[in-house]
Amino acid sequence: MVVQKKAILGVSRSKRRVVIVDKAQTVVAALENNPNFPDSGEVVSQVKTLLIDLSGLEAEKSKLVSQLGSVDTQIDEKIDKLYNALNEMVVYVNMKSNGDEAKIVSSGFEVPKDRTPIGALPKVMNVVLKEGLGSGELFVSFKNLRGAKTYVIEVTYTVMDESSWVLGTYASGSRGNVLPRLKAGAQIWVRVAGVGAKGRGAWSDVASRFVP
Repeated sequence: MVVQKKAILGVSRSKRRVVIVDKAQTVVAALENNPNFPDSGEVVSQVKTLLIDLSGLEAEKSKLVSQLGSVDTQIDEKIDKLYNALNEMVVYVNMKSNGDEAKIVSSGFEVPKDRTPIGALPKVMNVVLKEGLGSGELFVSFKNLRGAKTYVIEVTYTVMDESSWVLGTYASGSRGNVLPRLKAGAQIWVRVAGVGAKGRGAWSDVASRFVP
């Protein structure tokens, strides 16, 4: 028994247009004057007409895309000119307003916000003392302080005597600070202050630990 075969299109509608067009052109060329399909003229003619229409539309599209690219270039050029014109208007408004903020704002332009100056620094928080790598050494860490350019760390062995505080070290950051050459076995007190544009800020709460 001979199994009858059926033709299939071989392409889906989801394929790119060029694939469908190529398939149509292949079938038209194969069916024209094909003795196996002598009465295919009407359907072949219909497909050929559609191919001609599509070709015309593709040519029109290409022309429009080319024109669109030219328009995009013109838009960019106009935007550049507009930006320059706005800069000239800024100069004009600044000249006429004499620094009056209300007048400047009324023009539609903005006024930059004033920077809030950082005054005296508050006290450093969360001072923590930990054992160092060797005898007579401690690590000091604390919470970073906004506006501090550096930190000063002072130490004392007699916390009740304010005059006994001496410089332990300066620090550029809030972590990994080492206090070396301390009295091993002694109790030590440590305080930290930030140093900013206005000078030294408030001292931290005192932290204490026995030196290893």
